[in-house]
Amino acid sequence: FLARRFGWFTRLGAWLDPAADKLMLMVAYLSLAWVGVTPWWLAALVVLRDVVIVAGALAYRWLRGALEVAPSRLSKINTLVQILYVLVILIDFQPLLYLNPALLGWLVAVLTVASGVDYVVRFARKAARKESEA
Repeated sequence: FLARRFGWFTRLGAWLDPAADKLMLMVAYLSLAWVGVTPWWLAALVVLRDVVIVAGALAYRWLRGALEVAPSRLSKINTLVQILYVLVILIDFQPLLYLNPALLGWLVAVLTVASGVDYVVRFARKAARKESEA
């Protein structure tokens, strides 16, 4: 909020902010799986998506150069639903909101896969454009 409010943007902050968000979500999902309230396959899917994105970004940087990536709308929705799922599990307020954690977990899975595929496709398109420019 403060960064946006006062225009406090740095290149390092642009990388650290989303990295901190992703690390928080990965730790949350792994912790929930560890204590047995979330299936391991869902935690693994959340972690795998982020590992694929980071590996793709590093590979792109190594092979093609600097990469500017802005989160897509799908990615933002995915993050919102992942956070909502964690809140539903931790606060146990699904009866109040009539949210089924299992159904919400499947929604997390679908959005996580779709968002991961979206990033891979976007990286591939950027690489192809850069290749055709060279």
